[in-house]
This record gives sequence, C-alpha cells and structure tokens, in this order.
Amino acid sequence: EAVRVLVHVARTDQDRTRPVAFLKNSVDSAALVAVAAFAINYNAVAIALSLAGKMNPLLAAVLMPASSLVSLAIVLAGSVRPAR
Repeated sequence: EAVRVLVHVARTDQDRTRPVAFLKNSVDSAALVAVAAFAINYNAVAIALSLAGKMNPLLAAVLMPASSLVSLAIVLAGSVRPAR
C-alpha cells in the first residue's frame, strides 16, 4: 500500500520534493538505516552458516520469522516519536 501511494504521489506531483518529504514524515531515516544494517548482517550470517554446512531447515524456519519480528520492532521503535 505504501509503495502504491508513493508511486501515485510521484506521478501526480510535478514538484519532485514531495515524495522525499513523504518518506521523511512516514518513517524515521535512522530506523530505515537500522533495518538495512540488520538485514545485511542477518543475510551475511545466514550465508556464512549455509556455506559452512551449519544451516538446517529447522534453524532456517526459526531464524526467518525471528528476523521479520526484529525488523518490525526496529521500525516501530523508530516510528515512535516523543510528544512535543
């Protein structure tokens, strides 16, 4: 849904700064950086475990939803802003 809104805003607005402003207001950029860093590190560890022969289906089944929950937690923690 968010991607569809961004595409709509980008197509209908002649001022190209509006989609960037929308992104700045919707999710804290520090949260996006934290999620990206977590995802890169998670994938690096998963690839290393797989190449070392230590990854099995049960471990993968536990790690995948756990990584999703951690990513959601990072975004939620970044989106909670103190009242001004």
